[in-house]
Amino acid sequence: MIDSVRHEGSPAFRIAMAVIVLAAAGAAAAVMAVPGRGLWAGNTGTLYTAHHKILVGLLGLCALLLATGRQPRFVGAAGMAGAITAAQLCAIGVWAARHWRPMIGMNGIPEANLGQVRTLALVMAASAAVATLACLAVVRRSGVWRPAALDGPRRRGLLLAATVAVAVLPVLGIVERDFLTMKIATHVLLYSLPWALAVAACVRLHRPAAAAAALAVGVSALALTGGTAASAAKYGEVSYLLPALVAFSAVAAVAAGVLVIALRDADEQLPAALPEHG
Repeated sequence: MIDSVRHEGSPAFRIAMAVIVLAAAGAAAAVMAVPGRGLWAGNTGTLYTAHHKILVGLLGLCALLLATGRQPRFVGAAGMAGAITAAQLCAIGVWAARHWRPMIGMNGIPEANLGQVRTLALVMAASAAVATLACLAVVRRSGVWRPAALDGPRRRGLLLAATVAVAVLPVLGIVERDFLTMKIATHVLLYSLPWALAVAACVRLHRPAAAAAALAVGVSALALTGGTAASAAKYGEVSYLLPALVAFSAVAAVAAGVLVIALRDADEQLPAALPEHG
């Protein structure tokens, strides 16, 4: 039995962390609602995709689950999923701040409000970074982070292989070879790094939190696959985008495998509820 001291918490702390996470989700939604504008009327566009907006919705859901949760497993799982999702939004903000300017050369957007959209992207990155830390604080207090002594060699081996897979597959999904080094760095920042860290963390997580981490990666990869498939169908570029479709689908499949490992894993008993102090 994990020492109950590790599960001490208060409604005030948990709700404060949930408010921080919800505020970050709201900030990201507001940032993505501001389009880049060209120099003539009606010329607007955005870097943000349906995948990014799905992540915003998931972060908001995690905030609500944190605010209403009482079971340590439930709270820790919501915190883990929130941390992974917020980390991805932080990376997206950093990426957007860097990539709004090159977009001008493609269609003149956002020449009229470049400073605004770049600043907003950094605001999203900063707020998402704070939300990531808030979620990790909840994970730590919930007691779902377990000692390495509980890890089995087979489990460690499978999760190590899964970590390598979700780190490498996004890079293999790159379809454009110009500026390849920059594209590799982008895919590592947006996909490989957060997904690989999430899967690697499963080695030290209790079953519910590990399952939540796998689900967070899987949902993100599926949303990205769906967006890529929709784009391929719309523009008739299925063969061109096939590497990306295969790579991100494979990440979703690996995440499903991690979920199975997490659900079949032996788990320690956690307290039935978080003690609520003041």
